[in-house]
Amino acid sequence: MDGFWIDRTEVTSGQYAKCVAEGVCEEPIHTLLFEDPARTDHPVTWIGVREAEMYCNWAGGRLPREIEWEKAARGADGRVFPWGDSFEAELANHYWSGVGDTMPVGSYPAGASPYGALDMAGNVCEWVADLWRTTEDYLADPIVPSGTRPKGRHPVGHHYTLRGGSWADLETSLPTYFRTNDEPGWRTKDIGFRCVLCGHGAE
Repeated sequence: MDGFWIDRTEVTSGQYAKCVAEGVCEEPIHTLLFEDPARTDHPVTWIGVREAEMYCNWAGGRLPREIEWEKAARGADGRVFPWGDSFEAELANHYWSGVGDTMPVGSYPAGASPYGALDMAGNVCEWVADLWRTTEDYLADPIVPSGTRPKGRHPVGHHYTLRGGSWADLETSLPTYFRTNDEPGWRTKDIGFRCVLCGHGAE
């Protein structure tokens, strides 16, 4: 892969609100939590892929490709969780944490990835730029142009990939290799995103 920089945390409601204020981004479909001044440092939720892409473009970046997200989470040693190979319940916000909601970004600094990226397991699932492919297809050719898929129609249709697991998920959804998908317009209280900036030689 070419070099890239990834956001250290998920995009917060406070950051997203600046894009809304400039008339570029659309408000989340549910605004109660988004407008709560006590939650400006929580991940922005209730937005789909298009809104996430608009924000990243406004911020001078783009959504990460799936392989970029996984690289940032796993490092060079292919670890199972951002912090290592064993599940450690206190290092992420997940179902067993008992929070039942998002936490302010960066609340689990000891759960950072090898590159210092935070909350790459738990808190919110994260949209990435890639259309959903089977794991077999992904492993066979992980570096494909953003927004494309191999030849042929995939049985799930026009779905996008989600990575990272959320506060509502069990530990089985938190490994760095775990993948799931949903329709690009799907908006929930446990899906957010982060952006990347490209390095030298990247698109």
